[in-house]
Amino acid sequence: MAVTVIGLAGRFPLYGAERFDAEFFGVRAARARTLDPQHRALLTCLWQALDSAGPPLGPAVRVGVFVAAAPSGYLEHRLAKDPVLGARGLDPRLLLDNDRDYLATRAGLWLTGRGARVTVEHSAPDALAALRAARAALEAGECDLAVTGAVRIDIAPDGTPSSAPSPSPSSASVPVTAPVTAPGHADGCGVVLLQREEDARREGAPLLALLREQLPHTLHGTDTGADTSTGSDAGERDVAAGMARLLAEVAGLERGERTEARLVRLAPPAPPRPSTPAGPWRFVLSAREHGLLRRAAEELIGVLRARPGIRADDLARTLAERERQRVAVEFTARDLGEVRAALTEFLITGTVEADPAQGTPDPVALRHARRVTLPPRPLDETRYWASPLPLPTGPRPAPEDAPIEVLRTLRTQLGDGDLGMHDEFEAVGGDPALAAQAAAALSARFSAPLTGPDVLTLGSAARIAAHLEPDAPRVPRRVSVLTRLRAGTPGRDVFLVHPAGGNVFCYHNLLRHSREPGTVWGLGFPVDRLRELRTVPALTRAYVQAIRRVRPRGPYLLGGYSFGGVVAFEMARTLQAQGERVDNLLLMDVPQPVTRPPAGEREFLAAVPELARCVLNLEPAAVEPPADFDAAVELLRRPEWSETVAEEYRRVLRILWLNYRALSGYRWRDDGALRAPATLLRAGEPTPAPLRGLGVETGRTDLWAERFEPAPRLLDVPGDHYSMFHDAAHLRTLAARFDEALALRPVAVSPVR
Repeated sequence: MAVTVIGLAGRFPLYGAERFDAEFFGVRAARARTLDPQHRALLTCLWQALDSAGPPLGPAVRVGVFVAAAPSGYLEHRLAKDPVLGARGLDPRLLLDNDRDYLATRAGLWLTGRGARVTVEHSAPDALAALRAARAALEAGECDLAVTGAVRIDIAPDGTPSSAPSPSPSSASVPVTAPVTAPGHADGCGVVLLQREEDARREGAPLLALLREQLPHTLHGTDTGADTSTGSDAGERDVAAGMARLLAEVAGLERGERTEARLVRLAPPAPPRPSTPAGPWRFVLSAREHGLLRRAAEELIGVLRARPGIRADDLARTLAERERQRVAVEFTARDLGEVRAALTEFLITGTVEADPAQGTPDPVALRHARRVTLPPRPLDETRYWASPLPLPTGPRPAPEDAPIEVLRTLRTQLGDGDLGMHDEFEAVGGDPALAAQAAAALSARFSAPLTGPDVLTLGSAARIAAHLEPDAPRVPRRVSVLTRLRAGTPGRDVFLVHPAGGNVFCYHNLLRHSREPGTVWGLGFPVDRLRELRTVPALTRAYVQAIRRVRPRGPYLLGGYSFGGVVAFEMARTLQAQGERVDNLLLMDVPQPVTRPPAGEREFLAAVPELARCVLNLEPAAVEPPADFDAAVELLRRPEWSETVAEEYRRVLRILWLNYRALSGYRWRDDGALRAPATLLRAGEPTPAPLRGLGVETGRTDLWAERFEPAPRLLDVPGDHYSMFHDAAHLRTLAARFDEALALRPVAVSPVR
């Protein structure tokens, strides 16, 4: 069985190992600095290979990930010498972020987050072993697309990368389709995408080269001079030498060089096809922001000038199948000359007048189109390199100097020179790991005990400074209400309230498919306040206070699913009463107030088995209704559950009961309609039986419409109250509607009825 290379990216030697686009890969800036540069480089090359070759990812495509790497020395020579990290210990996350054996798993998780179905993850001792494993998996039918990578970045004992730093940001962040390779350099990173030849030809993928049937185990006698035998010092030093050789061989074949290729051979030419059909064709070029879009347009113009033989229909198909990003230029053109003219017009004026609707291609006309390799879209890379910060020393600051000293320390730890005295630590990206680092530095500076949870609880430099005063009261522990689910565009915050179960897990799944550009926060039920937060007004007050710690002033974007929508509605009313602006409110299949007498505890417990089937996909072990919450958990309990897991389920059931009681006691107020843009997302199927049995109905959007001025939009989503979040196909539609509602785009919607 022939295996073909359909895409690749990489650099040997790798300059600019310290540069990374943390936001694009969903890594917080503080964590990016402690993340092994090999992890960063592999993610970057993976994205570049995928974007260059354009293979569509989805649940129907089984992906295998095969990675080879050696220890970089970043943990040993850079992070371990940081006294702040040493003060809090090398926590498990830090060890995982610097573990070469976790590279394949990290790549697989990133691919899964973009819709891929990863079926194989494999860590290999060197690049050639990774290639052999990938080939074997394709031949055995274990995967349809094999992502094969190798990375080697050697950190010297002084904490600097062995390759020289990049001379400029652009030289480090603009990759090329045929990677930069230099004989003798095995320090770098490369990724190739492999497919069975018959699959690649059927799908119209680029055929850059075929892997040879017998891949060598070493590179003795090659220009690298490297022995990649497992376990030797040379093998560890040159773990990526085989990848460097492969990329150089593919580039040589593309240039028509007649050199010995030990790893690949020329692919047979594709069968002839009809001439390019008449256009016009619709072209879409997108990027994450306008500056990157301009760079992408400039690079594409250069490629079209250098490769005039590209067919217009091939280019249209390749661009259409790429993952769409936040900003785009869309136009129609009949040939490459018109494409270059439209892109040039965009670079000069910022717009293109050609109507993209006129160029929507007939799918039949594209049946002969093939994907072509293009430059991957540019990333917005920044320098992330751990700079050991010595623990502060010297006499304890005077009381009047304490706030400034605390603020200076927090700014240093966060890398945020604009942090204000009263800004909240979590609101600007502080997490438990950073809090622990800040606590260690402040404890040393003030000779006073301070922990990471103390920093999170106190929040601002002003409150931390007050706490560090002699004889200050002990900080009460709290459970955080807010969780940052995903970082995004600064200044745009979306707050989503938990459903009746109290957690925000459902929003994690939703955001995997969402393109919402803002920072998304989840409001979870604080389990340490069970006795206090028993009504919708009490929850409203607590949650408004929580979001104002992060975002003191409006405008606000709020939403909630199920019971969370009720609380979000009341939060919007409260914020408006406080003089704040609410720009958007999104209610997802929200119930109206319970009109019949509420169910008692015994009746509620009797509904638990059916609720478990609908919500948790658990099949109760018995049919008898449980007598109490402990009995309900035992009814659901599985043999593999630990006592900790069982206790978590007890907590969820109690919170569910409390929030059901809160909904039962909730009544709409008669003090006027809410004047805010709003959208109601309604499940297309009837309310599930367990909810109806408790008197909860979610389909009466007409009653909710009366509470708004102007009337809200209504968007239907497939599934019922639970399957809209649980079914993968329904969830993708829900995410599209979620984005549509938050963007307030003009859409054709049904009238509220």
